[in-house]
Amino acid sequence: MRIPYYLLIIVLAIACKSEPNTKPTYAALSGEVIGTYYSIKYDLAADYSEGLDSLFSVLNESLSTYVPTATISRLNQGGDRFAYSKADPHFLPVLAHAFEYYQLTGGAFDPTVMPLVNFWGFGYEKVDRGAQVDSSEIKTLLTYVGLDKVQYTQTEDSVFITKPIKAELDFSASAKGYYIDVVGEWLASRGATNYLVDIGGETVARGVNPSGRPWTIGINTPSEQAGLQDIQLIMWLPDAAVASSGNYRNYRVASDGSKYVHTVDPSTGMSKQSDLSSATIVASDCMTADALATACNVLGQAEALRLIEGLDGVEGYFISPTKEGFSTTMTTGFNRYLVQ
Repeated sequence: MRIPYYLLIIVLAIACKSEPNTKPTYAALSGEVIGTYYSIKYDLAADYSEGLDSLFSVLNESLSTYVPTATISRLNQGGDRFAYSKADPHFLPVLAHAFEYYQLTGGAFDPTVMPLVNFWGFGYEKVDRGAQVDSSEIKTLLTYVGLDKVQYTQTEDSVFITKPIKAELDFSASAKGYYIDVVGEWLASRGATNYLVDIGGETVARGVNPSGRPWTIGINTPSEQAGLQDIQLIMWLPDAAVASSGNYRNYRVASDGSKYVHTVDPSTGMSKQSDLSSATIVASDCMTADALATACNVLGQAEALRLIEGLDGVEGYFISPTKEGFSTTMTTGFNRYLVQ
């Protein structure tokens, strides 16, 4: 798993009044992980940078397709049967979550789409697709796609997985959120009650910022020409997680000028230009927000809104392109996150 280095969500600092001598000490850590940046703030004086590096290493050894010895890499390199030890505590939660949200989204969220992601040049195989796309190759690849073709069972010590021989899993659409959730829980286990974890523009926030107010983030303007500090929306994030997905930054232009976006429809195998410029999802945990944001881009604006409106504890904000610029739609409960 490698995440492109681009932002859809920007953490903001908004000055707020606080009582003198009550401002807690917040530490800050930053660096790079899974091909993007991380930025972490928490209300403890301790420097946890070494422990954080170790934690990221453990997560990569489970979930990164760019680590040959990782559990997911060994699964993809193997045949139709694979077993791994539960000494890896991270792979099964992400796998089980994937099955749940594959069903919930009607297959719009599907981590077996990796062969198609590679076909379109957004995976570990970099290719240049021209205007002539081999539909027969897509049809063949689709025979390996579909999480319903994968099964797993578990014992007290091990997990056993069966899949089509050429099927590959990639959790890029949810694992970044999982990394964020794990880091937040790791900080909480060390006594942090107020913290913000941001990896590549996806975020989980707990408690308050150093000014004693809810953490504040900005949603990037969904335009190829927009700078990283061009803000479409400012929102509070009180004890919640947020993730955005859009195609306006992550796309490829082939040598013949054809443009392909990174969203691939698992049902057709095609690089899909959604009628959404971006989907922003707020949920209690970032893995869920991450997975749903990706699914919404596959589903499109109308179905995405219907899906999110039907989920408890989840809200969505959708930006669609128009001739005049953008139009926005949000779920009924999203208003409480807006900074007025």
